[in-house]
Amino acid sequence: MRARSIVVKTTTKDGPMKLLNDLFSTDYGLMSIIGIGFMLCMAAFFVRMFLVKMNEPPTPNPATAGRSGDKKGFPPSH
Repeated sequence: MRARSIVVKTTTKDGPMKLLNDLFSTDYGLMSIIGIGFMLCMAAFFVRMFLVKMNEPPTPNPATAGRSGDKKGFPPSH
């Protein structure tokens, strides 16, 4: 079986300029820019948030804060 190759031909000389013109002047191009920008901002936010959270000292768990060896905070057992 012979491998096939796909050849893309543009009919205009200004291929890249047409792409940039469509990107910045059409509604779908502007929505693409907004979507990409939003995702990049969201990624930067999460990276910063996770880095800050990883460097915080651990906080005690309030559910187990009253528990110790002498069973303080529990009702007496009969």
